Amino acid sequence: MSGKENKAKKSAKAESTDKGIKGIMPAKAIKTDKIIETVKPGKTVKGAKTVKEEAKSFGIAGNMVPVESMGAHAHRFSFAEYSQWPANERWELIDGQAFDMSPTPNQEHQEISTNLSGVFWQFLKGKPCKVFHAPFDVRLPTKKGARDQEIVNVVQPDLLVVCDPAKLDGKGVIGAPDLVMEIISPQTISHDHVRKLNLYAVHGVREYWIVSPEERCLTVLKLAEKGRFGEPQMYFAADIITVGIFPDLKIDLSDIFPFRQKAPHPYDRI
Repeated sequence: MSGKENKAKKSAKAESTDKGIKGIMPAKAIKTDKIIETVKPGKTVKGAKTVKEEAKSFGIAGNMVPVESMGAHAHRFSFAEYSQWPANERWELIDGQAFDMSPTPNQEHQEISTNLSGVFWQFLKGKPCKVFHAPFDVRLPTKKGARDQEIVNVVQPDLLVVCDPAKLDGKGVIGAPDLVMEIISPQTISHDHVRKLNLYAVHGVREYWIVSPEERCLTVLKLAEKGRFGEPQMYFAADIITVGIFPDLKIDLSDIFPFRQKAPHPYDRI
């Protein structure tokens, strides 16, 4: 092989790497302190320092930042592209923007998820509604019969309930679940309270739960009309909640939030 051919081969390999998996993965993404800027493969990206500075100017440093807010030349990803990305990575698409959902959930998050999942699984056994947990893709198309390349909203709620079997296919869920539950972390507060809340309301999710392990509280939002949730209702670990879409299901939240052993006082050791 000539030197010219070898160089051409290396360039092709480098270009393939830059474009990511099959040329469509958001390989050109910089993530700094949970800030992500995703641009179309091949475009120039700004340095991490600039990203931090711009994020601070918006007052949202330390959270995931929409591409448009960063002033980047954004590429709107679709489910067709998303479905080709590595299965061991968790991403979400909101209006075509890619959000990295790492790191993996901590122990408390997993315990809450398992407890909630168990309650709903037991209640729904033998009923048409089904409960699912992440990772499980929920595609929220903007029109009926949208093709994969036209779907730009794909999320992975921590837990969800679907009552219409027609919405389930081999790819996950197509259309709004009846109930969505998100267990927040410091990194996802604005993502769950703003972006996903608005997305779920617009697409007609009947009931949205936001669970805060740190505050040991649950915020419930019920759809008032398409595109808008009603006033939030808050419950704490000592409360018993009646599920809005299932009036016969009552949940004691003390069974959901893990028991926290009080740290011993220093004088107790004397």
